[in-house]
Amino acid sequence: MRSAALHVLGDLLGSAAAIIAALAVYLFGWLYADPVLTLLIVAILGRGVYRVLKETTHILLEGVPKGIDIQAIKRGLTDKVDGVVQIHHVHAWGLTAEKPLLTLHALVKEGTWVQTVVEYIKAVMRETYRIDHSTIQIEVGPCPDA
Repeated sequence: MRSAALHVLGDLLGSAAAIIAALAVYLFGWLYADPVLTLLIVAILGRGVYRVLKETTHILLEGVPKGIDIQAIKRGLTDKVDGVVQIHHVHAWGLTAEKPLLTLHALVKEGTWVQTVVEYIKAVMRETYRIDHSTIQIEVGPCPDA
């Protein structure tokens, strides 16, 4: 969406610059109006293009989205969800900058209702961390420190 908006803005600025340059040449005989306005448009659009490319590269390389703190998620889930002993193998990425995705492994105590733990983890992910799509792998076993 942002790159499409930049494209439209570029077309709009290019058309306006062509008209202004034509008037400058016609009225004042200043032949440098077109290249000067072109460089100005390049400077204006260059900043936006850089941000779009930076964000796109981060998404394509599956970088952790802004605002996602993996360590805080591990601590938060361990503290807030009964039966969870440990959260590990956490991977967060995004298909877009606004929609983070997450996968994780949760070690739960033996005898814990696994489906209930998954539901609670997903609820905490939605409500606390604003992550609507998560994939949870449950591992059942004793506490690793015991």
